[in-house]
Amino acid sequence: MAKKKDKPTLKATIESAAGRENGDSGTSSSLNLKGPAHDLNVKLRRKKGGDGYQVLAPGTPFHEIDLSEVSFLHPPPPPSAFGRLKSWVSKKRLLFPFAVTLGFALAAAVLAPLPPGTLDFELPDIDLTGLGAQWDNVISELNSRLDGTREWLKGRDFKSGLEAQEKGWEAEHPVVLFPGVISTGLESWSTSPESLSYFRQRLWGTSAMIRAIIADKTSWVKQLSLDPITGLDPPGVRVRPAQGLDAASQFIQGYWVWRPIIENLACINYDLNNLEMAAYDWRLSYYNLEVRDHYFSRVKAHIELLKKTQGKKTILTSHSMGGTVVFYFLKWVEAEGYGNGGPNWVEEHIEAFVNIAGTLLGVPKAMTAFLSGEMKDTVELNPAGAYALEKFFSRAERAALFRSWAGSASMWIKGGSAVWGNDTFAPDDPEGATDSHGRFFSFRKAHTPLDANAINADSASPNLTASDASAFVLAHTPTSWQKMMASNYSYGIERDIEQLERNNQDHTKWTNPLEARLPDAPSMSIYCLYGVGKPTERSYWYKEGAFAHDDLESDIDVGVCESDDCNSTAHTMNDLQLSRQSSIDWELNIDDAVPKVVKGVKLGEGDGTVSLLSLGAMCTEGWRREDRRYNPGGIRVVTHEFKHEPDAMELRGGARTGDHIDVLGSAPLNEAVLRIASGRGHELQDHFVSDILRIAKRIQWDE
Repeated sequence: MAKKKDKPTLKATIESAAGRENGDSGTSSSLNLKGPAHDLNVKLRRKKGGDGYQVLAPGTPFHEIDLSEVSFLHPPPPPSAFGRLKSWVSKKRLLFPFAVTLGFALAAAVLAPLPPGTLDFELPDIDLTGLGAQWDNVISELNSRLDGTREWLKGRDFKSGLEAQEKGWEAEHPVVLFPGVISTGLESWSTSPESLSYFRQRLWGTSAMIRAIIADKTSWVKQLSLDPITGLDPPGVRVRPAQGLDAASQFIQGYWVWRPIIENLACINYDLNNLEMAAYDWRLSYYNLEVRDHYFSRVKAHIELLKKTQGKKTILTSHSMGGTVVFYFLKWVEAEGYGNGGPNWVEEHIEAFVNIAGTLLGVPKAMTAFLSGEMKDTVELNPAGAYALEKFFSRAERAALFRSWAGSASMWIKGGSAVWGNDTFAPDDPEGATDSHGRFFSFRKAHTPLDANAINADSASPNLTASDASAFVLAHTPTSWQKMMASNYSYGIERDIEQLERNNQDHTKWTNPLEARLPDAPSMSIYCLYGVGKPTERSYWYKEGAFAHDDLESDIDVGVCESDDCNSTAHTMNDLQLSRQSSIDWELNIDDAVPKVVKGVKLGEGDGTVSLLSLGAMCTEGWRREDRRYNPGGIRVVTHEFKHEPDAMELRGGARTGDHIDVLGSAPLNEAVLRIASGRGHELQDHFVSDILRIAKRIQWDE
């Protein structure tokens, strides 16, 4: 009997494949390995120090397997330029934080040419062309190295749902999901000749967006921009939100958003009959959502249908900016001349409002995005990355695109200095603060040394509070943007109850819980669920650049002849006012400052995107005040915080992450959502791990 051949090892398989090609043919460090039960994208990454390689198979137990034993995978150490670029590209949190800046334009920017000599290196010659035929041996070897991981691979996203199922939990109330800003896919319905190639293609979300940006950035920007005057589609362009659960289930393949919650809800008998994604075009102002898409009318009609067919009130579950959309809907649906539902509609149709990581009082990074097209995610890029981003999509271009998206302006910070602090104090200043978050924008004076001892209130000119900053940003935006803000939004604080009542008919107040009251719905509950414990941008150091003409629309008619003889013009480009060009002071780092300063960003408490003030102040204090100023019906409000305790081995933080996006996949949050959906919301109680109770009480609620 012939002796049974030993199963090839991973080392033997790779070396055999390399040997057949003599190790000097086409270079490849990425493989698409497919087998009857597996379809993975496997890459090789050089280990730190250049000593060998690791397998990269994110999302599987085969991730980061050591290949040091493979002799031919020992190239010389890479030059330092490559090391810097590799660190930039391989940041595990590159994609979605950048999406707040411009989706995946940064990913596309990697392909933009860098200055000569920047990348003066070559990848090592690696030929693994023979591996495809021996996939069965490779996967068998990998599995043998990680015995017992098959259970880890099977259904881990359903874990919370399956546990609830075992407890006997079942769907009790219909659920409508409201996604946040940028997480809903947008697709083209344009039929103009230049747009036909994009028809029904995702211009936002999925890999189709990446291809569109790389192929023709100018055309892509034109498709995604809105008319600055009407706030609607420009002539010849029609872009609409994708519909159904897939509209925001994942951003691109492999990067989930709502998928874990949808999967877990399915375990307790949710399906398309009692689970709906209320996807919307997040670029539009909320008023225009109704004008163009009849969005709120459709949401109202669907909830009424659920009540008629299932006899149950609906749970509205939102994430991020979706919480502000829900708040606006609760005001719109009852208002005369708008939803016309009457004063009892919410009480009769809404069981609960589940507000996940809500941006109720705004987001500081929105202010810098509108002012200079920047935020922490962009200033933290290393020089190569910053160069590529600026070359491919400049700060001015990014700011202009942001300003065309009127919907994102709903995240403007609200409450001014009463909430965000004055020039000496902020409610969320940490103990022993050497600087105050109340100085929202501080401009470092020219020639001030980058020394911790030299950076203080006296070395800044000017220091701008939140109220000052709002006026400053508006002054540096086009007049069309200023008009849009005035006709759609309000970001102050109202303390007079009679005026709050009058605001029930003013749609510009309905995105601001400090100027609009909750509905009178005493049987309804609100659950504020959010992560804490992750450094979050809160205030900023800016540096002043050179004077230049603003690329803004002006009230001056440039070049128009206004003299009697028309032989001269009254105004030219040189007559336009020069303004100081500003950007975040990325050179400024003060590790021992309180709060810490990283590349010009003063960090505070939050979920990595939204400040704690915005996440929890209304939930813990504003809506719980004894005078019921903002909560006339005494709606029960529960605040449940989740401490950010990421698993270092998980790209998305694992079961106990508190990150703004990744919290949608955390086990404790999913368990809370399932508890509420199954009619057990009364069991969920307040849970605090931050100092939000003390912080919220320090807000200037009364004059």
